[in-house]
Amino acid sequence: MPTPFDFVGNLRTAEGATIRYGIARPADGAKRGSVLLLQGRAECLEKYREIVEGLTARGLYVYSFDWHGQGLSERFSKGRKKVDVKSFDDYLEDIALFIREVWCSPGAKAYVIAHSTGGHVALRFMAERRLKVDGAVLCAPMIDLKTKGWPRWFAPILVGTAAGMGFADREIPGEQANLPSLRRFEGNALTSDPVRFRILPELVKSNPKLERRGATYRWVRSAFTSIAKLNARGVAESINTPVTILIGDDDRIVDAEAAKRFARRLPKGRLQQLYGARHEIMMESDAILSLFWQAVDSMTETPGIELQTAAGL
Repeated sequence: MPTPFDFVGNLRTAEGATIRYGIARPADGAKRGSVLLLQGRAECLEKYREIVEGLTARGLYVYSFDWHGQGLSERFSKGRKKVDVKSFDDYLEDIALFIREVWCSPGAKAYVIAHSTGGHVALRFMAERRLKVDGAVLCAPMIDLKTKGWPRWFAPILVGTAAGMGFADREIPGEQANLPSLRRFEGNALTSDPVRFRILPELVKSNPKLERRGATYRWVRSAFTSIAKLNARGVAESINTPVTILIGDDDRIVDAEAAKRFARRLPKGRLQQLYGARHEIMMESDAILSLFWQAVDSMTETPGIELQTAAGL
Protein backbone atom coordinates (compact mmCIF):
# COMPACT_ATOMS: atom_id res chain seq x y z
CA MET A 1 0.00 0.00 0.00
CA PRO A 2 1.66 3.29 -1.09
CA THR A 3 2.21 6.22 1.24
CA PRO A 4 -0.53 8.87 1.07
CA PHE A 5 2.04 11.65 1.38
CA ASP A 6 3.51 13.69 -1.47
CA PHE A 7 6.74 14.20 0.41
CA VAL A 8 8.42 11.98 2.99
CA GLY A 9 11.58 13.06 4.79
CA ASN A 10 13.54 12.67 7.99
CA LEU A 11 14.38 14.96 10.88
CA ARG A 12 17.32 14.44 13.20
CA THR A 13 16.83 14.75 16.94
CA ALA A 14 19.36 16.24 19.36
CA GLU A 15 20.39 12.67 20.22
CA GLY A 16 21.08 11.91 16.56
CA ALA A 17 18.03 9.71 15.90
CA THR A 18 15.80 10.20 12.86
CA ILE A 19 12.08 11.00 12.85
CA ARG A 20 10.24 10.17 9.62
CA TYR A 21 7.57 12.62 8.53
CA GLY A 22 5.21 13.21 5.63
CA ILE A 23 3.41 16.13 3.97
CA ALA A 24 0.28 15.72 1.82
CA ARG A 25 -1.01 18.55 -0.37
CA PRO A 26 -4.49 19.11 -1.83
CA ALA A 27 -4.65 18.25 -5.54
CA ASP A 28 -5.97 21.69 -6.45
CA GLY A 29 -3.15 23.47 -4.64
CA ALA A 30 -5.58 25.47 -2.52
CA LYS A 31 -4.68 25.89 1.11
CA ARG A 32 -7.76 26.21 3.27
CA GLY A 33 -5.83 25.16 6.33
CA SER A 34 -3.39 22.58 7.59
CA VAL A 35 -3.73 19.62 9.93
CA LEU A 36 -1.18 18.11 12.27
CA LEU A 37 -2.17 14.44 12.32
CA LEU A 38 -0.83 12.59 15.36
CA GLN A 39 -0.81 8.80 15.47
CA GLY A 40 -1.53 6.44 18.31
CA ARG A 41 0.86 3.89 19.80
CA ALA A 42 2.64 1.52 17.39
CA GLU A 43 1.19 3.10 14.24
CA CYS A 44 2.77 4.56 11.10
CA LEU A 45 2.24 7.17 8.37
CA GLU A 46 0.80 4.66 5.91
CA LYS A 47 -2.02 3.52 8.19
CA TYR A 48 -4.08 6.69 7.75
CA ARG A 49 -4.17 6.90 3.96
CA GLU A 50 -7.96 7.11 3.91
CA ILE A 51 -7.97 9.94 6.48
CA VAL A 52 -5.21 11.84 4.69
CA GLU A 53 -7.08 11.60 1.38
CA GLY A 54 -10.27 12.83 3.04
CA LEU A 55 -8.47 15.83 4.49
CA THR A 56 -6.67 16.81 1.29
CA ALA A 57 -9.96 16.48 -0.61
CA ARG A 58 -11.23 19.18 1.72
CA GLY A 59 -8.40 21.50 0.72
CA LEU A 60 -6.36 20.83 3.85
CA TYR A 61 -2.63 20.19 3.93
CA VAL A 62 -1.71 17.25 6.18
CA TYR A 63 1.48 17.04 8.21
CA SER A 64 2.32 13.92 10.18
CA PHE A 65 5.25 11.91 11.53
CA ASP A 66 6.10 8.59 13.12
CA TRP A 67 6.77 8.95 16.83
CA HIS A 68 10.29 7.88 17.67
CA GLY A 69 10.31 4.16 18.31
CA GLN A 70 7.57 3.34 15.81
CA GLY A 71 6.87 3.36 12.08
CA LEU A 72 10.17 3.99 10.33
CA SER A 73 11.46 6.45 12.91
CA GLU A 74 14.39 5.15 14.92
CA ARG A 75 13.74 3.15 18.04
CA PHE A 76 14.70 3.99 21.60
CA SER A 77 16.11 0.44 21.94
CA LYS A 78 17.99 -0.26 18.72
CA GLY A 79 17.39 -3.60 17.08
CA ARG A 80 14.10 -4.19 18.89
CA LYS A 81 10.50 -3.95 17.86
CA LYS A 82 8.99 -3.14 21.24
CA VAL A 83 7.12 0.11 21.75
CA ASP A 84 9.28 1.87 24.31
CA VAL A 85 9.93 5.35 25.65
CA LYS A 86 11.95 6.74 28.55
CA SER A 87 9.36 9.42 29.30
CA PHE A 88 6.33 10.86 27.53
CA ASP A 89 8.23 14.15 27.65
CA ASP A 90 10.23 12.66 24.77
CA TYR A 91 7.01 12.66 22.71
CA LEU A 92 6.58 16.35 23.52
CA GLU A 93 10.05 16.89 22.12
CA ASP A 94 9.06 15.02 18.93
CA ILE A 95 6.22 17.51 18.40
CA ALA A 96 8.43 20.48 19.27
CA LEU A 97 11.04 19.39 16.74
CA PHE A 98 8.44 18.80 14.05
CA ILE A 99 6.74 22.15 14.57
CA ARG A 100 10.07 23.98 14.67
CA GLU A 101 11.49 22.36 11.55
CA VAL A 102 8.46 21.51 9.38
CA TRP A 103 5.13 22.89 10.59
CA CYS A 104 6.60 26.23 11.65
CA SER A 105 4.53 28.35 9.22
CA PRO A 106 1.31 26.44 8.54
CA GLY A 107 -0.50 29.49 7.14
CA ALA A 108 -4.29 29.86 6.96
CA LYS A 109 -5.94 27.99 9.82
CA ALA A 110 -4.22 25.20 11.70
CA TYR A 111 -5.78 22.16 13.34
CA VAL A 112 -4.83 19.02 15.26
CA ILE A 113 -6.38 15.61 14.67
CA ALA A 114 -5.05 12.85 16.89
CA HIS A 115 -5.71 9.31 18.07
CA SER A 116 -5.24 7.78 21.52
CA THR A 117 -1.64 8.38 22.66
CA GLY A 118 -1.42 11.16 20.08
CA GLY A 119 -4.45 12.85 21.64
CA HIS A 120 -2.89 12.59 25.09
CA VAL A 121 0.37 14.14 23.95
CA ALA A 122 -1.47 16.84 21.98
CA LEU A 123 -3.35 17.92 25.10
CA ARG A 124 -0.18 18.07 27.17
CA PHE A 125 1.56 20.04 24.43
CA MET A 126 -1.32 22.53 24.21
CA ALA A 127 -1.22 22.99 27.98
CA GLU A 128 2.53 23.00 28.60
CA ARG A 129 3.94 24.47 25.39
CA ARG A 130 1.00 26.79 24.67
CA LEU A 131 0.42 25.45 21.17
CA LYS A 132 -2.08 27.75 19.47
CA VAL A 133 -4.30 26.11 16.86
CA ASP A 134 -7.81 26.84 15.65
CA GLY A 135 -9.28 23.53 16.78
CA ALA A 136 -8.62 19.90 17.65
CA VAL A 137 -10.51 16.66 17.10
CA LEU A 138 -9.19 13.96 19.40
CA CYS A 139 -10.27 10.36 18.84
CA ALA A 140 -10.25 8.20 21.98
CA PRO A 141 -7.55 10.31 23.65
CA MET A 142 -5.67 8.55 26.43
CA ILE A 143 -6.94 10.63 29.35
CA ASP A 144 -6.65 7.49 31.42
CA LEU A 145 -6.18 3.77 30.82
CA LYS A 146 -8.47 0.90 31.64
CA THR A 147 -6.64 -1.48 33.94
CA LYS A 148 -8.78 -4.58 33.35
CA GLY A 149 -8.80 -6.71 36.49
CA TRP A 150 -6.48 -4.48 38.54
CA PRO A 151 -7.78 -1.61 40.70
CA ARG A 152 -6.85 1.70 39.07
CA TRP A 153 -4.95 2.94 42.14
CA PHE A 154 -2.89 -0.26 42.29
CA ALA A 155 -1.95 -0.59 38.59
CA PRO A 156 0.74 2.18 38.56
CA ILE A 157 2.28 0.71 41.72
CA LEU A 158 2.38 -2.76 40.19
CA VAL A 159 3.84 -1.54 36.90
CA GLY A 160 6.35 0.74 38.61
CA THR A 161 7.51 -2.04 40.91
CA ALA A 162 7.96 -4.47 38.00
CA ALA A 163 9.89 -1.86 36.01
CA GLY A 164 12.09 -1.07 39.00
CA MET A 165 12.85 -4.76 39.59
CA GLY A 166 14.48 -5.18 36.20
CA PHE A 167 11.46 -5.89 34.02
CA ALA A 168 11.33 -2.43 32.39
CA ASP A 169 12.33 -3.82 28.98
CA ARG A 170 9.76 -6.63 29.03
CA GLU A 171 6.34 -6.45 27.45
CA ILE A 172 3.40 -6.34 29.81
CA PRO A 173 1.30 -9.54 29.86
CA GLY A 174 -1.12 -9.98 26.99
CA GLU A 175 0.71 -7.63 24.63
CA GLN A 176 1.83 -10.46 22.35
CA ALA A 177 -1.69 -10.55 20.91
CA ASN A 178 -1.29 -6.92 19.80
CA LEU A 179 1.43 -7.83 17.32
CA PRO A 180 -0.16 -6.74 14.00
CA SER A 181 0.93 -9.87 12.16
CA LEU A 182 -0.82 -12.03 14.80
CA ARG A 183 -3.99 -10.01 15.37
CA ARG A 184 -7.35 -11.63 14.78
CA PHE A 185 -10.50 -9.73 13.97
CA GLU A 186 -12.73 -11.88 16.15
CA GLY A 187 -13.02 -10.30 19.59
CA ASN A 188 -10.61 -7.45 18.82
CA ALA A 189 -10.85 -4.24 20.85
CA LEU A 190 -9.85 -1.92 18.02
CA THR A 191 -12.60 -1.70 15.40
CA SER A 192 -15.84 -3.32 14.28
CA ASP A 193 -14.86 -2.92 10.62
CA PRO A 194 -13.12 -6.04 9.21
CA VAL A 195 -11.68 -4.27 6.16
CA ARG A 196 -10.06 -1.40 8.02
CA PHE A 197 -8.90 -3.82 10.72
CA ARG A 198 -6.69 -5.48 8.10
CA ILE A 199 -4.95 -2.27 7.01
CA LEU A 200 -2.09 -2.35 9.53
CA PRO A 201 -1.50 -6.14 9.31
CA GLU A 202 -1.31 -5.83 5.51
CA LEU A 203 1.12 -2.92 5.78
CA VAL A 204 3.31 -4.96 8.11
CA LYS A 205 3.13 -7.90 5.75
CA SER A 206 4.39 -5.73 2.89
CA ASN A 207 7.05 -4.05 5.06
CA PRO A 208 7.97 -5.96 8.25
CA LYS A 209 10.01 -2.97 9.48
CA LEU A 210 6.71 -1.25 10.34
CA GLU A 211 5.74 -3.86 12.91
CA ARG A 212 6.02 -2.99 16.58
CA ARG A 213 5.54 -5.33 19.48
CA GLY A 214 3.56 -4.53 22.62
CA ALA A 215 4.25 -1.87 25.21
CA THR A 216 6.93 -2.47 27.81
CA TYR A 217 6.63 -1.96 31.54
CA ARG A 218 8.74 1.18 31.03
CA TRP A 219 6.25 2.55 28.47
CA VAL A 220 3.24 1.87 30.70
CA ARG A 221 4.99 3.34 33.75
CA SER A 222 5.75 6.44 31.67
CA ALA A 223 2.13 6.54 30.51
CA PHE A 224 0.79 6.53 34.07
CA THR A 225 3.21 9.30 35.02
CA SER A 226 2.08 11.39 32.05
CA ILE A 227 -1.59 10.69 32.78
CA ALA A 228 -1.10 12.11 36.27
CA LYS A 229 0.44 15.26 34.78
CA LEU A 230 -2.38 15.70 32.29
CA ASN A 231 -5.12 15.27 34.89
CA ALA A 232 -3.50 17.58 37.46
CA ARG A 233 -5.45 20.58 38.67
CA GLY A 234 -5.43 23.50 36.27
CA VAL A 235 -4.09 21.64 33.22
CA ALA A 236 -7.35 21.13 31.34
CA GLU A 237 -8.51 24.58 32.40
CA SER A 238 -5.45 26.16 30.75
CA ILE A 239 -6.29 24.81 27.26
CA ASN A 240 -8.24 27.49 25.37
CA THR A 241 -8.32 25.65 22.05
CA PRO A 242 -11.76 24.41 20.91
CA VAL A 243 -11.42 20.66 21.49
CA THR A 244 -13.83 17.95 20.35
CA ILE A 245 -13.31 14.57 21.98
CA LEU A 246 -14.79 11.53 20.22
CA ILE A 247 -14.99 8.31 22.19
CA GLY A 248 -16.66 4.98 21.54
CA ASP A 249 -19.09 3.45 23.98
CA ASP A 250 -17.31 0.12 23.37
CA ASP A 251 -13.76 1.40 23.97
CA ARG A 252 -11.95 -1.22 26.07
CA ILE A 253 -8.54 0.47 26.06
CA VAL A 254 -8.95 4.03 27.31
CA ASP A 255 -11.31 5.22 30.03
CA ALA A 256 -14.36 6.94 28.55
CA GLU A 257 -15.52 8.26 31.93
CA ALA A 258 -12.15 9.95 32.46
CA ALA A 259 -12.49 11.55 29.03
CA LYS A 260 -15.94 12.87 29.94
CA ARG A 261 -14.64 14.42 33.15
CA PHE A 262 -11.70 15.99 31.34
CA ALA A 263 -13.92 17.41 28.58
CA ARG A 264 -16.11 19.12 31.19
CA ARG A 265 -13.02 20.91 32.52
CA LEU A 266 -11.95 22.26 29.14
CA PRO A 267 -13.00 25.90 28.60
CA LYS A 268 -14.00 25.09 25.01
CA GLY A 269 -14.43 21.34 25.25
CA ARG A 270 -17.04 19.09 23.70
CA LEU A 271 -17.39 15.33 23.98
CA GLN A 272 -19.38 13.09 21.66
CA GLN A 273 -19.89 9.44 22.47
CA LEU A 274 -20.11 7.24 19.39
CA TYR A 275 -22.37 4.25 19.88
CA GLY A 276 -20.97 0.98 18.60
CA ALA A 277 -17.45 2.40 18.21
CA ARG A 278 -14.41 0.67 19.64
CA HIS A 279 -10.99 2.27 20.18
CA GLU A 280 -9.83 3.14 16.66
CA ILE A 281 -12.49 5.60 15.55
CA MET A 282 -10.66 6.56 12.34
CA MET A 283 -10.62 2.86 11.43
CA GLU A 284 -14.27 2.22 12.23
CA SER A 285 -17.27 1.37 10.06
CA ASP A 286 -18.54 3.85 7.48
CA ALA A 287 -21.45 4.88 9.71
CA ILE A 288 -19.17 5.69 12.64
CA LEU A 289 -16.48 7.23 10.44
CA SER A 290 -19.08 9.60 9.01
CA LEU A 291 -19.50 11.04 12.52
CA PHE A 292 -15.77 11.65 12.68
CA TRP A 293 -15.95 13.52 9.38
CA GLN A 294 -18.87 15.58 10.64
CA ALA A 295 -16.73 16.66 13.60
CA VAL A 296 -13.83 17.53 11.28
CA ASP A 297 -16.09 19.50 8.92
CA SER A 298 -17.61 21.38 11.83
CA MET A 299 -14.15 22.25 13.15
CA THR A 300 -12.70 23.31 9.80
CA GLU A 301 -15.94 24.74 8.38
CA THR A 302 -15.45 22.73 5.18
CA PRO A 303 -18.22 20.98 3.25
CA GLY A 304 -18.53 17.22 3.50
CA ILE A 305 -16.90 15.17 0.74
CA GLU A 306 -18.07 11.82 -0.60
CA LEU A 307 -15.03 9.56 -0.83
CA GLN A 308 -14.38 5.98 -1.79
CA THR A 309 -14.97 3.74 1.22
CA ALA A 310 -12.54 1.26 2.71
CA ALA A 311 -13.74 -1.47 0.36
CA GLY A 312 -11.86 0.33 -2.39
CA LEU A 313 -8.59 0.64 -0.51
